[in-house]
Amino acid sequence: MPSINREWLRAAAAPPVVSFALLSIEPALATEPTNPVKAPDAGNGLGDIVVTATRKETRLQSTPVAVSVIDETFRSNQNVLTTRDLAGQIPGLYTPPTGITPLTNTFFIRGIGNSDPIFDPTVGIYIDDVYLPRAINGMSDLTDIERIEVLRGPQGTLFGANSAGGAVRYVTRTPGDRLNLRFDAGYGNYKAFNAHAYVAGPLMPGLLAASIAFAHDEHEGYTWNPSLQRRVNNQNTDGGRVKLVFTPSSTLKFILTADGTVDHSQAAQYVPTTYNATNPALSGLGAITGGTLFSPTQFSAFGDNVSYAGRYGINRSHSGGLTGRIDFDLSPHLSIHSITALRAFDQNPVNYNNDGQNRLPYNSAQPRRVDISDNYIVYKQKSFTQELQVQGDWNRLDFTGGLYYLFENFRSNRIGYVTGLPASDTALPAAPGPTAPSTGSPSPGCTRPACTRPSSTAPRRPAGPSITAAGAAAATMAAATTTAAATEPQHKTARLNRRG
Repeated sequence: MPSINREWLRAAAAPPVVSFALLSIEPALATEPTNPVKAPDAGNGLGDIVVTATRKETRLQSTPVAVSVIDETFRSNQNVLTTRDLAGQIPGLYTPPTGITPLTNTFFIRGIGNSDPIFDPTVGIYIDDVYLPRAINGMSDLTDIERIEVLRGPQGTLFGANSAGGAVRYVTRTPGDRLNLRFDAGYGNYKAFNAHAYVAGPLMPGLLAASIAFAHDEHEGYTWNPSLQRRVNNQNTDGGRVKLVFTPSSTLKFILTADGTVDHSQAAQYVPTTYNATNPALSGLGAITGGTLFSPTQFSAFGDNVSYAGRYGINRSHSGGLTGRIDFDLSPHLSIHSITALRAFDQNPVNYNNDGQNRLPYNSAQPRRVDISDNYIVYKQKSFTQELQVQGDWNRLDFTGGLYYLFENFRSNRIGYVTGLPASDTALPAAPGPTAPSTGSPSPGCTRPACTRPSSTAPRRPAGPSITAAGAAAATMAAATTTAAATEPQHKTARLNRRG
């Protein structure tokens, strides 16, 4: 089975070797009380740490929840730029690089989690108390994040379903009557470049405040692909957030937030580890890049950071949302909160090779090079959430209650296949559909020369050992059937090529 390259999915986690244009201006326009938040697990001392792990502001020492907090100072000192950089910073938190794009983030807390980002998670993800139903197209950059709270253990009482392992809460900055300008940029190896900007301040002092945040992260691929003669598994993401805060009185506050992310990073290029572990003739061969599907030949040994995928991965992902929040204090001891959110994402398309192998001729009678395994997927999702909270205290009793509604529409249109092996290496009927053009044709949505598909007479690698039909033994692939008709895999390949 192929294994995805861990290096790529770190998404600029390596600290940049050069940082420049660092700017932070915070002149005080009006007196505004602040509650410093520190990272207890980072060795910054306990102090007066304020969290909202119980849906209300409480001191960490008085919060009956196993929670860790990472604040802005700690993130800056440790160069925590993306959600994947949280790995190793919080006890019990693991973020496996299982996604096919940098924005696909899954979490495990105390060993409990779900590695498939399509299905319902077991660790709830929240942005300003708004639940994210899917790990696909989650949060990437942490530009305007005030703090990150990681709640360990089941959180069903206050956070409902899909939080058996715990919850990860992102709390963004709220603008006020203080001008705040921040900008930083960095450059590192693998042509890594990131830039972050944040502007916040009053539009009408004491009444209306606003903030704008922007982030760009990119780097070239960490994986070398001899088939394409280029580095693959790169990152290219942009994200932004706009927030308005309207405070008509001391007891009433309205917050409107809009955010969006564009991810045009390349889809994952897998690193092949073995061809077929169940077939003694092929077990342990490693990276097979030559021969035919009927009689594959080992061209190169396994490379720890090498993918031979013959298709340039395509990824067009977009996500965003609109959130409205109302906070109303009925009395010093009773308050109500309304959180309304509409969110959506789409991946249209994400197209990638599923085995890390180069294209191979079907057999000696069918020299046209075909993919062994491939995926072409379109994901579309939209969700609406409405939450009402009631919080208060009476004498020695503190209470929190509320109602929650979630509607989600998630659609997946997936074409995935494994090419079946021919029954023999003799002449077979011609495959349906046009043959590959001699000059090559670009994949949909890709205009770069490296995306051009080579013709069947122009292999991407130097010719390897010649393959003859004499004495060739039939071999089964890991997920292929040996009883597939010879024309069926050609039909599937042609269908996929028409779409991507």
